[in-house]
Amino acid sequence: MQERIIEIIVFLLSELKRTHSLNSINTEELSRRGYTTAEISTAFSWIADKFALFPSGSIADDFSSVSSYRVLHSVENELIPQDVWGEIVEYQSLGLISNAQIEDIINRTIIAGIGKLTSQMLKRMIAMQFTNTGNNIFLGNILLSGNETVN
Repeated sequence: MQERIIEIIVFLLSELKRTHSLNSINTEELSRRGYTTAEISTAFSWIADKFALFPSGSIADDFSSVSSYRVLHSVENELIPQDVWGEIVEYQSLGLISNAQIEDIINRTIIAGIGKLTSQMLKRMIAMQFTNTGNNIFLGNILLSGNETVN
């Protein structure tokens, strides 16, 4: 479920970057993709908490303004496929992960000896980082079971 919430957050951040308003995001698309109301609510809650400190109209200013991207070493290139690296760059540009978190993901991939990093493993690592940093999208380290609502 954690990975699914990360997917929703990425979708919402992409839409938010485009429209600059949470109110204008159509959640019907997420429902059609098979996400539950609880998952969608959790993702919206995380985004609302992330931008709660900003005055109205300045949400777009918080998106990562990346002026450079990391280049992978040949060993890292073998472990991180291009499509997964593309996801990492997208997540960074949306402000979901930082440069330090990217380094952590790369280091974990190398040290863990998991072979090639998959999209699913990447989302799981990001979810674990949120749980460990107080940037928790899982409501105080308690995972949602799928039948809750977030108000």
